[in-house]
Amino acid sequence: MPFGFHPDQYYKTSSSKKYDISFCGTALIRDSFKNDKRAKYLRSLEKYNIRVFGDSFKDKVNKITVKSYKTHNEQRKVYGKSKINLDLPFFHTKPVFYKDKYHIKNRLFEVPATGNFLLTTRCDEFLNIFDEDTIGYYDDNIESLKENVDKYLKDEKLRNKMVEKAYKLVHEKHTFYHRFKEMFKIIKKENGIFK
Repeated sequence: MPFGFHPDQYYKTSSSKKYDISFCGTALIRDSFKNDKRAKYLRSLEKYNIRVFGDSFKDKVNKITVKSYKTHNEQRKVYGKSKINLDLPFFHTKPVFYKDKYHIKNRLFEVPATGNFLLTTRCDEFLNIFDEDTIGYYDDNIESLKENVDKYLKDEKLRNKMVEKAYKLVHEKHTFYHRFKEMFKIIKKENGIFK
């Protein structure tokens, strides 16, 4: 399945910024409390006004408030209430093949599509989609995560400037319409169908 977003589900959503940081997603359920990488990264941000949305994090993130969410509408509202929407694109599985690889999620497109700020792990695949002047990046370590959280929390003007660029880019190139259009071009070219 290609990754992108539906503009009718993820549209511009903004309200007063209730949270410094939020994360919507699931814990790496197969891992123990101690070894769950997503939970470990989230616990490192305890001192901030952070909210985690996803029941599987209950009892995994210490003092951080965990709330449920189930729908795209609820997710979109969280994005609008957060100064930084965090992406933790780590794989759920342990085979060596996945070591040092990152899991692209629709969140990469949905947050910018709502006109809000995204902070994710720096990797070539993501940088090929969004330059560093559109979304925020951190290196895959807790120190870099905290440094970049501090940087972007302090600079609302920079965040807003990046949000505008990301919003424009995602609507011009990354909707599901764009993805399926490209898929049909490939099918047509490779198989000589749709003449």
